[in-house]
Formats: sequence, structure tokens, C-alpha cells
Amino acid sequence: AAAAAASAAAASAAADVATAAADDDSSLRESIKDMKVADLKSELKARKLKVSGSKKELQDRLVDALKKDGGSK
Repeated sequence: AAAAAASAAAASAAADVATAAADDDSSLRESIKDMKVADLKSELKARKLKVSGSKKELQDRLVDALKKDGGSK
């Protein structure tokens, strides 16, 4: 049950991040700053991106990926 709750929370965070992708860089960073490392890695893995590095590096990588995703839609 705890794993399902954690998975639901990660999915919710991912949805928030995807929604924020259309916004500017600062709001995008704001939306992912509270994500856990495991959630950041999950999002990066889903985009076939590198999952190693510090939390800050993971956040930066995800922000860059989301900006690219947002720009292509």
C-alpha cells in the first residue's frame, strides 16, 4: 500500500511538472524543487536521460528536458 501511495504521489508530481513545462523557467524549477531524487530519476529514466548526479544536476537535467518537450508541442 505504501508503494502504491508513493507511486501515486510520483505520478501527481510528474503531472504537475508536465503542466509547468509550458511556463517559464523559474516556475518550472519551482514545480520540481520538492520532488524526491527517486521521482526525479524516474522522470529522467522515462525520457531516456542520464540518472546519475546530484539532486541539483537531476533537477537541471529535468528542467532542460521539459523545456525541450514544451517547445516541441
